[in-house]
Amino acid sequence: MVLKEDVSAWFQNIESYQRLDLLCGLLHLCSPLEFRFIGAFIEDQARTDFSRLKEYETKANDHSECFEIGKIPEKLLDPSVRRKIVLYLSLIHSDNTICSHTLYGVLTKLYEMLTLRMGSVSEDQNNHCDMAKDVILLFTMAAYHPAFTSCQRLDLYEYWQVAEKAFAKYLNKVTTEFGLYKNILE
Repeated sequence: MVLKEDVSAWFQNIESYQRLDLLCGLLHLCSPLEFRFIGAFIEDQARTDFSRLKEYETKANDHSECFEIGKIPEKLLDPSVRRKIVLYLSLIHSDNTICSHTLYGVLTKLYEMLTLRMGSVSEDQNNHCDMAKDVILLFTMAAYHPAFTSCQRLDLYEYWQVAEKAFAKYLNKVTTEFGLYKNILE
């Protein structure tokens, strides 16, 4: 028998992108009435942060703000920029196709940069691990976000899968090249 406490403890310890993937998958299994109730519950919970996040929500739904993020592709490797994209993906309205199209372009650039960088391991393993986790979170969020078109979500899902494999491959490479992590993939 699965205990609620065990599931809660496990859920708290997995990565953010894994939590989101699991929650989205579970929501697809709910009946319409369960889903509506969960929506009402989430709406109530979201009110607690409404005023604090309102300014960011306005920026996330402003095309010029989204466009600014992708102007200098090299900045996409900066952790603060990646976290800003996470924030924007969290707050973008589900019907905001203009901003989602812009963010899709940004995420595509980021994917291209990631595929070039993940082939080489530098001495700064923590930075690479953080970057990989951020990128996988971004692609997970975008692959499920309703503001993106079906075709964009399919591409983003593919980017997510490739990034996740690259992340696992990278961790394996770090393990063998630097001997810092033991049994990390087992």
